[in-house]
Amino acid sequence: VYAGVSVDQKNKQAGLDIWDVADPANPRQLGAYRMPAANSYRGVPDVVVDGSPAYLAVGSQGIEVLDVANPALPVRLGGFPTSDTAIDLVVRGNHLFVATGKGVRIYDCSEALPFPLLGQYDMRNAVYTLALTGNTLFAAAPSIGVQLLNVGDPAAPFPVSTLSFFGPDTVRLW
Repeated sequence: VYAGVSVDQKNKQAGLDIWDVADPANPRQLGAYRMPAANSYRGVPDVVVDGSPAYLAVGSQGIEVLDVANPALPVRLGGFPTSDTAIDLVVRGNHLFVATGKGVRIYDCSEALPFPLLGQYDMRNAVYTLALTGNTLFAAAPSIGVQLLNVGDPAAPFPVSTLSFFGPDTVRLW
């Protein structure tokens, strides 16, 4: 199953599309969720599915959380604003890492919505993409490069080093 984001320019709506890609030659759509036009015209920069919850970064609107246990009928569980534009997401266990226009925010997604903020790391530029390995969070930001953060204690992330050899316009990590 594949979940991806889409934007309907005509109706000015964005949302989540869920596809069965078990047979790549014959993908079939299982379900979809469309956000209200007023909340979604700029699109959904990122989605992460972790079991049945799907977390959507919805730009200046923050985070939306959907139950996708039944892919044919995704259900909105709720949402909450972030301190700045939500751009990219990584989830591990009970922690939701959010790249924002001001840095990184870490939320406890085991709690009821709105998720409590556990920790944050402010940067001088927007963070466009995140990657997590072990306790190291890679945060790519223009003019900075890739900031490596130790997130072993999500309440107190701290910088370990910066990879600037990628160049000033690095915006994606895999």
